[in-house]
Amino acid sequence: MEKKDRVTYTIKKNPKTLKQILEEGGIEDQQKWGKWTFIKSNLTLLYRYGEERPAAWYEVALGECRTSAETLDWIIQLVDKTWVTNDVLGDLVRALRDCLHPQANLCSFGVSKYISLRAQPGSWKKVRERIKKLKRFENSFKGRIVEIGEEEK
Repeated sequence: MEKKDRVTYTIKKNPKTLKQILEEGGIEDQQKWGKWTFIKSNLTLLYRYGEERPAAWYEVALGECRTSAETLDWIIQLVDKTWVTNDVLGDLVRALRDCLHPQANLCSFGVSKYISLRAQPGSWKKVRERIKKLKRFENSFKGRIVEIGEEEK
């Protein structure tokens, strides 16, 4: 008997907002990790590199680190940059750990969670609608295997 892959969707009710997590962690504006600096006004980690004037910079938007996958994506994007060293990457990981507390807020015991951008009662309606659309999309492919370049029969 063939084992079929299943996709499961879990919603953790009442997740913390990014601002709540940053406040609880005591993260302050202009706090530094190596050359990474937390910018409170737009909730980003800013890295200035190079000797040019004005200095070149790279920004990681913490509002786009709402899941463990999104956070990992930012880290992996940096690996191929020519100016990134192991120290730069390590400092970013430490900054993300201090800002987001990922083991508590994103991936406790291997269970995916997410950080809410806003804690308004109506925000759950949008999340539920998006999950319904994903489930409908997934169900539309049940029992059909379509190879790329092949026409459906």
